[in-house]
Amino acid sequence: MIKSNIRSFRFDDEIAAIIEKYDGSNLNDKFNNIIRYCFIKLPEVKEQLKELEKEIEIKKQELVKITDLAVQMNNMKNNLIYLNQNIMNIHREVKELYRKEKSE
Repeated sequence: MIKSNIRSFRFDDEIAAIIEKYDGSNLNDKFNNIIRYCFIKLPEVKEQLKELEKEIEIKKQELVKITDLAVQMNNMKNNLIYLNQNIMNIHREVKELYRKEKSE
């Protein structure tokens, strides 16, 4: 392959290590292979990202529903506690009335 587009650039040691680990017979091949791979994979990764964003939105909606249900259940629990206290008060009053009536 004739290389008509000769360019030069600098990169740090971390990038050099990444390029060195990639497939290819020399630095240029390795770099070209990385770029091609990323270019080919980009649409797939974007699609995966869209799907994950949709899933996140669904999970957020589910969380809102569950949170609302938890709030409703907590309110019901508080209402039941209040109702129980009222029943206990009524029970005491009835007992007291019964005791007074019995003693008379």
